[in-house]
Order: sequence, then structure tokens, then C-alpha cells
Amino acid sequence: MAIPYTLIKTLEGKEPYLESKGRKPKQQAKYLMDENMKGIHLGACLDSCRWGGQIDVLWEMNINEMIGFIQNWMNQNPDNFQNLWHEKKISELYTQFELPYIRHKTCPRDKNHKGIFLDKKGKFRCAHTEIQRFKPSFIGENEAYFDSLSKLKEITFRDTQEEEYPITTEDWEDYGEIENMPTSLQEEYNAWTDKIQEERTVEVNNPCFAILSDKRTVLSLETILTRLNLSPQTNTKILFPFDGWTLAFYAQKWYEQNPIGNASAFEPQKPI
Repeated sequence: MAIPYTLIKTLEGKEPYLESKGRKPKQQAKYLMDENMKGIHLGACLDSCRWGGQIDVLWEMNINEMIGFIQNWMNQNPDNFQNLWHEKKISELYTQFELPYIRHKTCPRDKNHKGIFLDKKGKFRCAHTEIQRFKPSFIGENEAYFDSLSKLKEITFRDTQEEEYPITTEDWEDYGEIENMPTSLQEEYNAWTDKIQEERTVEVNNPCFAILSDKRTVLSLETILTRLNLSPQTNTKILFPFDGWTLAFYAQKWYEQNPIGNASAFEPQKPI
């Protein structure tokens, strides 16, 4: 772990923190966003509105609010913010500094899965596919869901044979035998028993598609902050294992992914 920059400044005999004049972190953040970040390094601004020590640092804002804070700083410094991320260059403090990419040596869903492919967006995905076989009359589609490992909308299927069984427990209690049941119910039962003789001729491919690596992709600022955040997603606060100066480096690396300056701040809305 790199030495916190606030400690480096202290060891150099410099004031480690931006003056806040007694304002608490939340008040300081509000003050800075009110046109008071002009010409000030992002690292200094971020480090002046957080709680905690040199590591495990907390900000009283959620991910969206943090993105808004960084964008506000950029808007206050439209002509020179690219020179104001940090007092130092990344290479001066780190031999290697990367964004929090997904990296797995084996499939995160099942280490026994085999095969990898590169999708059109630059993600390496698991190529493992399982085949399900269904009877033509008993195949049902499950409700679509968002899969956290593939980051895709997934649709799966199920065997509906038991679900479509026409005789209820109450029917058995009331009539005792099939022969005693109403004709319509007997016909339903006979049709069901005919269908269960079907062969499982319908094949459905279930590809895994779990992401093994997304290092070749451009990450949104939302994704970067979400992966770094140690606090529960539903929390109104965010917690990172580093100070505001290091957070500024992550913001810089996010922006520099796209040289024309329009790196995405937010992820596209997830499918429902």
C-alpha cells in the first residue's frame, strides 16, 4: 500500500489539509461546490470534506453525489482542470496505478467452467454453455433478471410439468379416485399424462457469459467508485481505503481513458 499523500506532506513539513475554517466535512463539501474550488487541486478539495484518518476514509455523500462533486469541480475549472487533479504526477507516487478492473483467472460462477471469448465491447467472458432439454409441452420462461456476473439481462427456462399437474390436493380429498372426478377434470388429467410421455426434444443453450476481465473497456466513473466503495450500496455514505488525494488519481485515470474528454460519468441504466 502506498504511503498516504497527507502523511508525505506532513513529513515534508507542509500543511496536509486544505483550510476549512472549522466547517464539518458535509458543510465543507457544500461550501466548495458553491464556486469555491477554482484553481484548487481536486485531491485537496476531496481530502478536506471527509471523515477518518489516512486510510478508511468516509464521505457523507452517495456515489451519485460524489460524481456530482467531481463534475462540479471540473466545471469550476473548465480550462485547466487536467492540470489540477493532484499536486504530483501518478508516476511520482506509484510504480503502478490502475482502475479497479474485473480480473479473474477462472470463471467466478464456477471455476470448472472452460473456454473464454472476447466480446465486441472488449470484455473477456466465460464461454461455457450448458444445454437443458425440455418436453415441448412443458417449457416455461422465467422472469428476466439482471445477472451480476455477466452484467447482462438474462432469460432462463424451467420445466413446468409439475406446475401444470391438473389435480389438486383438495380434488384428491373430495373424490378419492380419478374415476370419481368430473369428466372435464378427467380429460385434463388424461391430456396431461399423454404429454408427459413426450421426449425432451427442445434444447435450450444456457451460456455462462460471466466476465473474467474488462481491462480493455472504458469504465464509467460510477462503476469505478462503486467497485472501490467499501460501504453498502444502500448507504448514504461512501467509504474508501485511501484518502482524497488518491481518489483524485482515480478520477484522473477515469477521465484519461477517453482522450477527447467525454468519458462517461454514469453507467447506462440496467435493464429491468
